Amino acid sequence: MQLAEHPAEERTADIYEQIPAYPKPPLAPLPPLSEYDVLGQFGVKNTFLGRTFVRAGMRLAGFNRFYARLPENLESLMRRSNLRGAGLFSLVNSATLALADDPRQPDALDRAVTLVLAARQLYLDLVNGKLPPDRYRDQVLEMGQYPNLFSTSLTVEGRSARLFKSSKRSQLAVLVGGRVYLLEIGEPEEELSPAALRQALEQILEDARKKGFLPVDRGVGVLTSARHTTQLRLFGQLQRDPANRQALRAIRHSFVTLCLDLDDEPESVAEAARLAQSRNLHNRWQHASLQFVVFGNGRACTLC
Repeated sequence: MQLAEHPAEERTADIYEQIPAYPKPPLAPLPPLSEYDVLGQFGVKNTFLGRTFVRAGMRLAGFNRFYARLPENLESLMRRSNLRGAGLFSLVNSATLALADDPRQPDALDRAVTLVLAARQLYLDLVNGKLPPDRYRDQVLEMGQYPNLFSTSLTVEGRSARLFKSSKRSQLAVLVGGRVYLLEIGEPEEELSPAALRQALEQILEDARKKGFLPVDRGVGVLTSARHTTQLRLFGQLQRDPANRQALRAIRHSFVTLCLDLDDEPESVAEAARLAQSRNLHNRWQHASLQFVVFGNGRACTLC
């Protein structure tokens, strides 16, 4: 279990964020202090004298005040406790989803533009409470895990890794041919022209082709698919160089990550999922909470 910290550049320390538009789910009810059936387990008889002794002891020890604050303290603890931990081998911790084909049959860059715009709209619908809350029967469930899809990543600091939740929402990470590009696209509330975004992606693609696509063992993204202990060692070494340290700190502020695998054209959604999960690992950033993988024929997957 890990408790998150909250540096100034991060939006929150909560693992489960509080979204004002959604009600908090109720905590599990605590037994009332008047239940004395368990006294026998501690060698105390459930008699008037025994109950009086226990009540006096709890009051003198401050247990009553502790018990009154317990629901609020549990709420805070549960929101900040990272039960998953910061395991960096995300290939076994993440979900790979093959997306249905777009009936409009767009080309790869138009599909990428559509997915980025959809992610921004999903974020706005979430924070504004437009999505129906999850429910189990008549009880609302926690919604605070969904903001973790956006501007959230794993980060290596020294000999440890942790969850990083950026306050920045205007940066798009784009991976092409093993190269990483950071693109400013504006806040989700601001209008983003599909044509302008496509033009920016075309410029990125042209630059990557001009510089040459990197082999699998050269792209820095492949390091994010290594074992946890290997990543701690390698990223620790990389961060000794100031330029590398600055670049690694910059990428973790990305709203979502877009991986363009334009040389692959999977024939089915099943093949698309396999390629997204296990191929072109140098063209992934597995530390990112949400990645879109777009192939040359417009098929797409998400890694989250």
